[in-house]
Amino acid sequence: ILASGSNGIIVNITNAADANKFFRLVGVSINGAATGINGLRILAANTIILEDVAIDGFSQHGISLETTTPGLTKVIINKSSVVNNAGNGFNTFITGGATANISVNNSLFATNNIGFNLSQSVKTSFQNSIITSNTTGVQVHFGELTMSECQISLNGTGVNAGTFSGGGGTIRISGNTITGNDNGIVPGFGTIISLGNNTIQGNTVNGSPSSTVSLN
Repeated sequence: ILASGSNGIIVNITNAADANKFFRLVGVSINGAATGINGLRILAANTIILEDVAIDGFSQHGISLETTTPGLTKVIINKSSVVNNAGNGFNTFITGGATANISVNNSLFATNNIGFNLSQSVKTSFQNSIITSNTTGVQVHFGELTMSECQISLNGTGVNAGTFSGGGGTIRISGNTITGNDNGIVPGFGTIISLGNNTIQGNTVNGSPSSTVSLN
């Protein structure tokens, strides 16, 4: 899909007769050619599944989750890449009592402003993925993120749990390699909880978690 000057795909499933409100995208490339707006803009849906999807070259965000009505949206991303976007690779802006659960596995977020940016009312599980060469790899405000077995490398800041007072998130990290970043981990105004089995080395400033807990 070539989406120069426009959004690639907009998902807005509001029909009350559709109880599932399900959207699945498999094996698709969405290219903004540097002038596209958002690669995938999600306004309303119950479940979104992305498999083997490539999104790149948008002037705002690769994936923008913008749900505004009460209810849970589930987003599942597997074996996909979101790269080279002027805004964020994945961005959430959730209001109006909406909530979201996001699961990411075996995916790549690279050369974006923020690779993965989470706002309020979002819970995310991130596994076996690569987050590299972004201005900030992962940033969480108010939301919760659990990262395991990921590589977070060569970003300006690798992992950031909040950049403004009162807006911090909670990030749990286990078995990750965080290396080659200017700043490895930055609790900021939030909380980073380590399970004690991460490799946080080779950053200009490695940083320290807010706390370390034992593996169960």
